Amino acid sequence: MARFCSHCGAELNEGGNFCPNCGKEILAKNFPAQTQASASSSRQKIFTLKGRLNRWPYFKYSLILLLPMIVAAIVFALIATIFGKSTDSSLIFGVGLASVLLVACFLIYIVGGVMIIVRRLHDLNLSGWWLIPYYVLIGFGNMQVKDTDSGLFMFSATCGLIAFVCSMFLLFKRGTVGDNKYGADPLENQS
Repeated sequence: MARFCSHCGAELNEGGNFCPNCGKEILAKNFPAQTQASASSSRQKIFTLKGRLNRWPYFKYSLILLLPMIVAAIVFALIATIFGKSTDSSLIFGVGLASVLLVACFLIYIVGGVMIIVRRLHDLNLSGWWLIPYYVLIGFGNMQVKDTDSGLFMFSATCGLIAFVCSMFLLFKRGTVGDNKYGADPLENQS
């Protein structure tokens, strides 16, 4: 497969570091097939903190992480409902096994979720450390408050609303156009 200079369009020599026509340095973005092949496995696409993640893969990987969690929760709920009141040791073992499955899926969901959010923040040219106040807002937004007339209820509702707005920002905000300090624009290699 022939490769061409991104500056002048001339055909590039194999293994050369400079364009034979214009003399400019050959950059990695002249070889999109190599960069795409290096990140081909889904584990590398989800479970990494390096690089950037634009909107569509962020949404897609979020769903990929969520689906096993939903299936495990349904299986756990069915087993717990059907066999929860039984005292038979084999059925109790089944409930315990379903619990382990649910916890394992939850841990994979949390770890993968943190990694894709960090990479989404990188696409917006923001540090992954912004994830901490985001999760704090989610925590305060999910507080159980019994008295709806209290200031604590208003605080919790406000935190939940801000966390929702932040989630929509992550989902819909266009990433930085071109390279930023976290890597190349993921949309540049797509045509």
